[in-house]
Amino acid sequence: MDDPGTATLPSRAMTWSQDGIEVVLSLTSLITFIIRSYDVQDRYLEATNLILWIVEALLFLRYLLDWLAARKKTPHVVRRCEVLSLTSFSSSLVVPFLSNGWLPFNFLRAVTVTWPIRRLFEKLDFPEIYENVVLSLADFVAMIFSFAGIIFILENIGNPPGW
Repeated sequence: MDDPGTATLPSRAMTWSQDGIEVVLSLTSLITFIIRSYDVQDRYLEATNLILWIVEALLFLRYLLDWLAARKKTPHVVRRCEVLSLTSFSSSLVVPFLSNGWLPFNFLRAVTVTWPIRRLFEKLDFPEIYENVVLSLADFVAMIFSFAGIIFILENIGNPPGW
């Protein structure tokens, strides 16, 4: 988990609903990754791009608010979760401008979604056995989805031009 020394006072006081919204937005981003990995008609692809832009823009807004509230900016930016979020943001912004393929790094949301789930379980008082089971399942699904995303990239991106 992230270093608690880099957490800010406003981030500690966030409500469970904000973490819940982050989980829903991250899952929506993952669904767009799944849709884009199949050959779909152009109108569905355009709608998927629009949904991805909206979701990633909202998640980027959340990132900016957390960054502005952080006392120490550099440790905040270099945390694992934040680096993966920045990679996902940049990937989704480049999608419509690529003529050959796309940068499907929004599969990294599978890893970042585990942090708000953990924060939710810290705030909500469930029996420890349920917390451990759900968190273990979330980590397992994140690992599988991450491996699948990496394999998808390696198989479908192909060689760079000229190789």
